Amino acid sequence: MSFLFAWAWGFLALVPVLIALYLLKIRRRPTTVSTLLFWQKLLEENRRRALFQRLRRLLSLLLFLLILLLLLLALARPVIGRLTRGGVSTVLVLDRRVSMRAVWEGTSNFERARQRALGIARQSDELRPTAVLLAGGETEIASPFSSDPAALAALLEKVRPTSAGGELGAGLALARQIATSQGENARVVVLTADPALKSAEDVEVLQVGRSVGNVAIVAFAARPVPSSPETLSVLLRVRNFSDERQRGEVEITLDERTLDVRPYDLAPDETFAATFPLLPEIAPSGRGWLIARLSPDDALVADNIAYAALPAREPARVLLVTAGDWFLENLLRADTSIQFELLEPGLFRTEMAAAFDAVILDDVALPDFDPARAEGNWLLIGRAAAADPL
Repeated sequence: MSFLFAWAWGFLALVPVLIALYLLKIRRRPTTVSTLLFWQKLLEENRRRALFQRLRRLLSLLLFLLILLLLLLALARPVIGRLTRGGVSTVLVLDRRVSMRAVWEGTSNFERARQRALGIARQSDELRPTAVLLAGGETEIASPFSSDPAALAALLEKVRPTSAGGELGAGLALARQIATSQGENARVVVLTADPALKSAEDVEVLQVGRSVGNVAIVAFAARPVPSSPETLSVLLRVRNFSDERQRGEVEITLDERTLDVRPYDLAPDETFAATFPLLPEIAPSGRGWLIARLSPDDALVADNIAYAALPAREPARVLLVTAGDWFLENLLRADTSIQFELLEPGLFRTEMAAAFDAVILDDVALPDFDPARAEGNWLLIGRAAAADPL
């Protein structure tokens, strides 16, 4: 047995002083009374009880010394050698990947892992410090080796799971390096719900919760169709990660307005993939978010919803050079995908075309203008640029 604070035994030097104070006799005060008749009977009874009184005082003194010894033991904090020879330092790896957010029996896998981690952290002291690593996505050293159970518990209470996936390989490699730096008396403890992760010689895996069946949206994206920019080509991919056949549907909405509903019927480990066109109409107050939602919900709701931002569509800048054409002007004004400017023929210069996506010449003749050599997009209406009728 060893003691964390052996200096506490120095207080044993006070024992003789305490015994002396305990055995200190009380000085009797002389008093004059009217008769000794009653006092003689009392003295006789005290003589008969003298042995018992001495024993009682001795037992009281022993009890007093026992209490003092227990207080000194509590202050010295004894540690049994059998408990300190193995696994002195603990590197605690807490899995916080998205799979840990799965819920069964009302509690998430991550919360179960947190409670196990708190139990390990509470055992930390000067001979058994604990370091905390958060694995999932990027590995993070949340705490170096600490012997303060309260600080470790406060840290673990603040940890939250992420939406990242991936493997724990990088986190385990870092945990092994940290444990090696502590020498032979170190261990790595991993808290996870991943059934594929098994204990090894230098890693102890504590399974928390269980792996549950899950259907997830693994891909969701939208991009404009080159031949029709106002039409979106939507990619949707759903995978069944459970061991049973799963059926349901995917609802696609734009700013909470339903655009399409796609059913799925997936065998275990099967993927449903579809590419289809959509012609969305974005309201002026809308955010332009495409949202895909799976139904019904399963144990892991984090991957039952996916978002895709609609590609920004900048209006085409068009320069209309005309002496006046009411129909053509209103035709361009009615098209919301076009932002046009109006210019009189006498003010136009060919170098202005570089600032626009297209230039429309309405019955305008430009001397020495060759459309085949001109840069940009040109639309000539009414006559050729060299004053030849079309």
